[in-house]
Amino acid sequence: MASKGFMQAVLILLLGIALVKGQGIGTLTNWGCKRGNEGQYALLCRECFYIRTLPAGYSPRRVWEVKCQAQECLKGYGKCLQQYLIQTVLNNGREEELRTATGCKCALRHDQRLYNEYYP
Repeated sequence: MASKGFMQAVLILLLGIALVKGQGIGTLTNWGCKRGNEGQYALLCRECFYIRTLPAGYSPRRVWEVKCQAQECLKGYGKCLQQYLIQTVLNNGREEELRTATGCKCALRHDQRLYNEYYP
């Protein structure tokens, strides 16, 4: 009989499903990306929207996620950082924690001149 870890590795390779706790499970479907302006404010990081479809037995079956792209912001003075939220979902009636991506924020690097100008 194959070990549980081996079977999970096979599922990941065959189905593209991440079974590692904290990274989410199921499959992601991209619903588009956004970068630009929101009203009178400029968005500093590009965000992409996804629906995560969880396997049968999970409730809810679909969860929205917002993932940021790994890029710099503010012309290299900052970096776009992924934000996460731990959500509770049911798996055949048992509660499980699911780490979901919820958005992106631009953070200034401490060693950059721009940081020193605004945070002396």
